[in-house]
Amino acid sequence: MIKREDLRIRDPFILVDRENKQYYMYGTTSLVKDSLSAKPATYVYKSRDLENFEGPIEVFNGDGFWADRDYWAPEVHKYNDKYYMFISLKSEDRARATQILVCDTPDGRFTPLS
Repeated sequence: MIKREDLRIRDPFILVDRENKQYYMYGTTSLVKDSLSAKPATYVYKSRDLENFEGPIEVFNGDGFWADRDYWAPEVHKYNDKYYMFISLKSEDRARATQILVCDTPDGRFTPLS
């Protein structure tokens, strides 16, 4: 378990799962060496009280994906029994964009919607 005060996370977003009495906090945690850029991965921490957290659990990794840097501000919403992540990212040859990812669970592997 990680205490709230020991977390290192950027642009956190908290999804409340009332049915299972669980909080899911999404964000980026790892910086590229000697840079302010985040590594191309997104993580979730789970908590029942917003004081003690399990994780981080990697829920999206950009290996082989069009975006290779600056994964920022993931936000997750449930719709029709699926979980959708909206995330801002970019690459060397593409401007910053928002990608939509999807998963069947809030703590599983998200994949591009299209």
